[in-house]
Amino acid sequence: MITQLGRLRVCASDKRALLKRSRSRCRTHAEVQRAQIILSLGGGSSVNETARRLGVDRKTVRLWRDRYCRERLAGLEDRSRSGRPPVIEEEQVVELHRLACELRADKRPRTQAEMARVVGISRSWTGELLRRAALKPWQVKSWCHSPDPNFRAITRRVCRLYRRKPPKNTVILSLDEKTCIQALERSYGRGARPGRPARRQADYRRRGTTNLFAALEIHTGRVHSRISQRKRACDFIAFLRQLDRTIPAGLRIVLVLDNISTHPAKHARAWLAQRPGRFELVFTPLHASWLNQIELFFSKLTRQLLHRASFNSLDQLKRALRNYVTRYNRRPQPIKWTFRGWPKEGRN
Repeated sequence: MITQLGRLRVCASDKRALLKRSRSRCRTHAEVQRAQIILSLGGGSSVNETARRLGVDRKTVRLWRDRYCRERLAGLEDRSRSGRPPVIEEEQVVELHRLACELRADKRPRTQAEMARVVGISRSWTGELLRRAALKPWQVKSWCHSPDPNFRAITRRVCRLYRRKPPKNTVILSLDEKTCIQALERSYGRGARPGRPARRQADYRRRGTTNLFAALEIHTGRVHSRISQRKRACDFIAFLRQLDRTIPAGLRIVLVLDNISTHPAKHARAWLAQRPGRFELVFTPLHASWLNQIELFFSKLTRQLLHRASFNSLDQLKRALRNYVTRYNRRPQPIKWTFRGWPKEGRN
């Protein structure tokens, strides 16, 4: 309503809604502008001042002022207008949604052009109707289900190793390999500038590959590593020998590792049998390597070193890997790893 002094009175609840609408990035420019008009008039500005500040005509300011006085916030919404009747039937919309949600026999989604031909509408309308329904049949999200029948029991055991304080004279390690690390020689141009990313040439030269064995101490964050040219059972045993030498003899070593063929290999089992009480292997469930904390270290290594670096030789890559682990161990920190629960029952 308008007071005797000509000021538009806006209640507190309407003001909060209008402020939210005026700052919204999802609403149209017209809706934001209408909210700004009412807020300006409610703040004591005149019609002329509001029109001049917002760059609109005075008739526009009066129109939305009068609509707000009669209908409050509902008066700021667009009204239905007369025009040509809709050319797309409801049955066509339902058929389009069905086609977008249905996979063909070969599991490929239909393209917009194919759906437009089947439904009998234009491609532009097909895209618009899919956008309104928030349907994106061209997108796919991957998931991985562990077929291990003992998945829950093994997961509970691994989580207990992570969460609880280790038993006396025991060290718990998360072990895995990062394979086929490429020594890529890239050609960079200029660095980043305001509004523009750094530039580098699309092609590169590969100077060779190597493998990194790594074991993360769960409760201290320290990393043990070994670079190997190949990834065989004998290379895995060589890394176990290194752990045996570097970790004090009085400690029992518990290794959390996945089920890759080199880990439970016959040669590895024979070597471990010669050292009873020294090593204990805890395997993660099948297709559940995400339970292994060392994967988080490998992710950080990729982001901080390998993703953007350029190496002129394989030796330079190996030196960079050793230096990275050395720097990482200067300030080791345990990983704050959490498990959010079991997947929903009944999922295939």
